[in-house]
Amino acid sequence: MVFGHQREQGRRVLLRAIERNGRIPRIDLSNITGISRATVTTITADLLRDGLIAEVPREDSTDARRGRPRVDLKLAGDA
Repeated sequence: MVFGHQREQGRRVLLRAIERNGRIPRIDLSNITGISRATVTTITADLLRDGLIAEVPREDSTDARRGRPRVDLKLAGDA
């Protein structure tokens, strides 16, 4: 199954990028890996559910913009 292989490849690429960069927002993951934003969102949702990564508040989140708070992703402590 090609789709399953591609998703597993994407998971590995994203996990390595998070490991190398420490805390990183999804948009930066997309930019540095070349994986589309939609795919990064889908795969990181799976990784969050599986407990491999965690969301952490942005260190520079002092801006008063409306909407969803900005978060970074990092490897989960147990991963």
